[in-house]
Amino acid sequence: MNKHSPTALTPIQRAGEAEAFLPNLCSAYALFLWVLAGGVLALMLTVTHTGLQQLSWATLGLVAFEVQWVLLLSAALLCQLRFRLAALDPVQAGLMSYGLVLLCALLVAIAGQWLLQDTVRPGFDGWQVLDHVTIAAMIAAVILRFLYLQQQLYHRQQSELNARIQALQSRIQPHFLFNSMNSIASLISTDPPRAERVVENLSDLFRASLAGAALVPLERELSLCRSYLDIEQLRLDTRLQVQWELPDTLPSDLQVPGLLLQPLVENAIRHGIEPDPIGGEVHIRVHLNDKLLRISVTNTRRPGHRAASTKGNQIALANIRHRLKAHYGKRAGLRLAQDHDAFTAMLVIDRALCESGDKS
Repeated sequence: MNKHSPTALTPIQRAGEAEAFLPNLCSAYALFLWVLAGGVLALMLTVTHTGLQQLSWATLGLVAFEVQWVLLLSAALLCQLRFRLAALDPVQAGLMSYGLVLLCALLVAIAGQWLLQDTVRPGFDGWQVLDHVTIAAMIAAVILRFLYLQQQLYHRQQSELNARIQALQSRIQPHFLFNSMNSIASLISTDPPRAERVVENLSDLFRASLAGAALVPLERELSLCRSYLDIEQLRLDTRLQVQWELPDTLPSDLQVPGLLLQPLVENAIRHGIEPDPIGGEVHIRVHLNDKLLRISVTNTRRPGHRAASTKGNQIALANIRHRLKAHYGKRAGLRLAQDHDAFTAMLVIDRALCESGDKS
């Protein structure tokens, strides 16, 4: 009964949720639903027992007190055990969860009898305890089945989401590969050490492209961009000027989706620098404050020079937007700005979602 939309969880949390047997029953949203459901259930049981005309607020309060304790205690225990339950057979996990809820109902019913004897009720009524456990058994069967099916649906959605992210991520332009291989071939005889560095850079890029839909340290993503720029520098030589503007120190816990920045740098070169015989400059900025991480890529060109077709550019930008939405929902975005001689693409991400230790 927790909020399972991709926008409500960080990618790290989603990876953990995909292994759980039941949803997270201890989140603030889930606890609110438990209290609300407990009140509705208590009212239903009281009206069923006494009728609406004979409804007693005192009776309703006692029933609500017992129902809330059963729900909240069961949720707390199942929340702690949901990953361990995932290691069991579904039937075994289901029976264990069911038995745990019934045990909570039994303990709460006995505690209620003990607390209320000689005040509201004369003595201990074992049949009433059995009645309460029987009612809990019927309600728990329905609720646990619903929670299990909800979690299975979530597993399926996350599998489809991860597959889509991997499909979007696994994209290195064929023309870039061919140009890189030609550069390596020409360097083997003239500059073998440099040819070796190009091979290493190309290997880094393909390793990142073939990796799963995971997050990588921001410093690692910037290093991949440097590898890409080193390869393109061989082909464009002085036509490509690169300027970096980075903070003095980057927190080691900042993480972003792999190969998120490299396509922006590739677009800047392919659509802003490469078509111009004179070339231009690519300016990469990283700005960080307490709330946001901003990464911008700006390419400049000669005044009056017309950029190449933006069809491929728009495909790449749509790719990045889809990946941002898949990872972060509405808490990240891609902003574009263009003036007479420069085009800027800026990634804006909620900093809290980029911190590897974040648990919100």
